[in-house]
Amino acid sequence: MIEQKRKSGMRVLLVAFFSTEGGISKNFVDIGNALGKLCNVYTVTGKVDFPCIIDAEMKRLQLPINRQNPLQMISPINIARVKKFAKENCIDCVLYLSNSITNIFLLSALKKYPQYTFLHNPCPHQGTKLIYSIAEIITNRVAFDISRKVIVASNAQRKDMTHHKPYSKNVNKICVIYLGIQEDMKYQLPATNETIDVLFFGRIEYYKGIDILLQALQNDCCKNVNCTLIGKGNIKNYIGNLDLKKLNVTVINEYMPDKQIAEYINISKVFVLPYREATGTQIAQSAMYYGKPVVATDTGCLPEYVIDHETGIIVPPSDPNSLAQAIAKLVSDNEERHRLGIKGKKRLESVFDNCNIANQYLKLMENYNG
Repeated sequence: MIEQKRKSGMRVLLVAFFSTEGGISKNFVDIGNALGKLCNVYTVTGKVDFPCIIDAEMKRLQLPINRQNPLQMISPINIARVKKFAKENCIDCVLYLSNSITNIFLLSALKKYPQYTFLHNPCPHQGTKLIYSIAEIITNRVAFDISRKVIVASNAQRKDMTHHKPYSKNVNKICVIYLGIQEDMKYQLPATNETIDVLFFGRIEYYKGIDILLQALQNDCCKNVNCTLIGKGNIKNYIGNLDLKKLNVTVINEYMPDKQIAEYINISKVFVLPYREATGTQIAQSAMYYGKPVVATDTGCLPEYVIDHETGIIVPPSDPNSLAQAIAKLVSDNEERHRLGIKGKKRLESVFDNCNIANQYLKLMENYNG
């Protein structure tokens, strides 16, 4: 049941920097719009070439930070502009929704305000370039030291952080708030034939386990299963010498608009997340919205977001045989597939509603702002 919300007089400064359209920018918009119904929202972003408008925001400060201007991330002038913006608008607290290196300087400059940081990746993903890993680790640790609370997307992340310094020294500082559905993935699409057996969507990266999925599809139990992989990245690293046509796999290695992705989900039987590791996901929620069961690996946030034998099937990570059996079962069992899909849609409404998630952020900030 969606909790009754009330308007607060709190003034929250949302800060997020992103160079490309994706999960971080969309989460910023969705949480900003939902939070704007509950309190007064002000925003700070960099310059982007795609829509990231928060309809509910009171005022925005846009800084000249983008991929062509990386040095602006550490510009003293920009830091001073944010301080002035916060003062002029009588900000009560600051919430960071991206992991930009700019946060390091803002956290120090805005120490007079209670600050809260959502950590997308408390520990860098496998396969992340060393320079990005170092920047992420430093940014996360500064955020942990200065923020009143840091927020992660799953209890699994919180548990993992307790085994690493400096997080283990103050585990009570770590809060869990799930990621909601991406609102721009919600379309009213007609019921249609499910012509795709298995669908994968996402950036092609090592930790997402594309190679494991391809191994699973070679299993005898999947010999009549077709699969579509959608996402940008170096897919050649994972295909090797495989004959994708013989394996009945279609690869769409390009950027795809949200509406088109939604249409692909709508005509699919099963959505698959064969990840080696996972911090937070929003694509599983999109699959649930269209009533699709999810086959996911038992890693990170996934078994919290996808409930085994209730909204999908959870299998061990890096286990092509178990993945193949779960896929084959759901593709062939219409009744079970539809049962899980219905349960997933109900869970989406109760657990992943962005208004409820924004309310959790507001309560957190109200409780620790004193």
